[in-house]
Amino acid sequence: MDLIATILLFPVPYATELNPITTYFYEAIGVPGVVLAGSAYAAVVVLTGHYLSKPYDTLFATGAVLVYAVCAINNVVLLFSGDAPFELFVV
Repeated sequence: MDLIATILLFPVPYATELNPITTYFYEAIGVPGVVLAGSAYAAVVVLTGHYLSKPYDTLFATGAVLVYAVCAINNVVLLFSGDAPFELFVV
């Protein structure tokens, strides 16, 4: 869901992707760059969690999933409504 929402963020005029790494990959190689960036983020989370000892690995993975979920929900709502629900919290 987030991958599709992120890809759709690029052509709409009222939305911008805030992650500079995803934007860089998109500008460099297009839509496959968005997939590559998402895969790289997932690999970093899995590898980092693998090297942490318990319970820190579980806490890290849970935190990463929660942050990712908030970003995904924000992107989807932004696409459908035109307003980012979480931009009120960003200073």
